[in-house]
Amino acid sequence: MMTARVPKVFLAMALGLALMSAMGVASANVLRWDLQNVTFEDDGKAIGYFLFDADAPPLGASVYGQIVGWDITLGSTNPNWPWRVVRFTPQSSVVGDVNPGDVRFFYPNITNDPRDSLLLDLSLDSSLSDAGGTIALRGFEVFETYHGTGRLGITGSVVAIPEPSEALLLVLGLAALVSFSARLRQ
Repeated sequence: MMTARVPKVFLAMALGLALMSAMGVASANVLRWDLQNVTFEDDGKAIGYFLFDADAPPLGASVYGQIVGWDITLGSTNPNWPWRVVRFTPQSSVVGDVNPGDVRFFYPNITNDPRDSLLLDLSLDSSLSDAGGTIALRGFEVFETYHGTGRLGITGSVVAIPEPSEALLLVLGLAALVSFSARLRQ
């Protein structure tokens, strides 16, 4: 026979176990930075995001090594630019070593010439962090490395909103469950 106290004891034990297990989980500070209003001088657009891991060790003074994922698409209606759509992903491109405040992606072998690659260079007004916010682009370009053609950017920023930790969400969920259970008993 269950008394009214038994469910509360089980809920308290579950809450305690959840908190103890959440303390042992390493917190990953991976933050998604979205491109916002990124426009080139020829009215082409860049959309997408990159993932920044504040806990990953940077290589040198740059964020190289801290960019752990990305999906950025460049579009153009410029008849003089040979690529209408280019998509930078971890499967098609790599993050390049950059200066502090810059994020650079290379799309190797964009043409049939192995010497040719496409470079997307984003120069940020301030350094990336896991705090979120908005960082303006002080300059950016996409550049074909072998033939020397490129497109300059004119406006844009990167925006990130930090997400609450899993432990916090778990505690809030269990607290709501306890509260709901107490109301049902009344």
